[in-house]
Amino acid sequence: FFLVHGLRMATPPTPPPRTPVVAVVGTSAACTARFLARLVRGDAAVDNELKPPAPGEVVRWRLDTKYYVADVVCVFHLVPGGYFDEKVVVSDKSIASEIAHNAEAIVLCYDPTTDGAFHAVARLAEDVRLASKSGEMRLLASTSGDTSGTGDGSGDDERDGSPEVRLLVGLFGDTNRESLTEETFEKSRNRGDTWASSRGYESVAAGADAKIDEAVIGASKKFGDDGRDDGTRRVREALEAHVWPGLRMKAKGDGGTVLGGGEVVASEKEESVKSEDEDEKDLADDSDEVDALEKMLQTMARVRLASVGVSDDERRRAAAEAATRMMKMFDMEGDDEEEE
Repeated sequence: FFLVHGLRMATPPTPPPRTPVVAVVGTSAACTARFLARLVRGDAAVDNELKPPAPGEVVRWRLDTKYYVADVVCVFHLVPGGYFDEKVVVSDKSIASEIAHNAEAIVLCYDPTTDGAFHAVARLAEDVRLASKSGEMRLLASTSGDTSGTGDGSGDDERDGSPEVRLLVGLFGDTNRESLTEETFEKSRNRGDTWASSRGYESVAAGADAKIDEAVIGASKKFGDDGRDDGTRRVREALEAHVWPGLRMKAKGDGGTVLGGGEVVASEKEESVKSEDEDEKDLADDSDEVDALEKMLQTMARVRLASVGVSDDERRRAAAEAATRMMKMFDMEGDDEEEE
């Protein structure tokens, strides 16, 4: 509650969180479109000749995992041609600025067999970093300096900046299946891994279509010795491991807490409904909920910090444990007060 000219007024409801954005950026319109369609809709939908998205198109995606449901939007961008020529200073950096200020996650897709494709996404990634870290003035000033985006990392920490989730995808197309030799695959992987590790990205190899995706996964297991996963599925798992703003935690019973600005949801056969009495009680205990909300946000911050550099399973477990703690924080504290 708050006072207006001596009158006690109810606190206005908090507006719903903005739908998180996943920026999917590619050097090949056709390959990236097919990859995005498979990522969001699955192979079955793509095989049924559903039209793939076009550059600039917004694709809605519901992430439905074991622990939560989250709605996001994927925005498909094509890397501007100027980024392919290292001698050209890219003056229009609107795409980099849009990604820096609006995206929660970025998926950079490049064709490992196309000359200049890797350097193009690397240069774009650097512009995104500069825009997110220091704003437009820093971005404009960079046009007179190093434009390669592949420097030695001296000076600024190149892991800084947004988006929070960053993936570099070496995206093979059907036309270059023969390029999946040990030499070519290892060269592509090593270059991507070296660049990604110093900039807070995860490097993944994948295929634009289901068959080439299987070939890439096979090549990864055959030529790689680190036991890591590749393919479109790995990209999906990495995105699912993130604590998305507005996600709705799944719960076996009624009640729960908010995580990342969202709400608890029941399983498909259940529905969590809040009664009018509970609404009135929430308004009466407004100050207590503010304190609880602060605790919740601190818990979320710790979860995100602890998730850096760990496996997806550990991230999911950490998110689930945090949700459980927050559910107890909201529900059990109320029970203690009633007992007193």
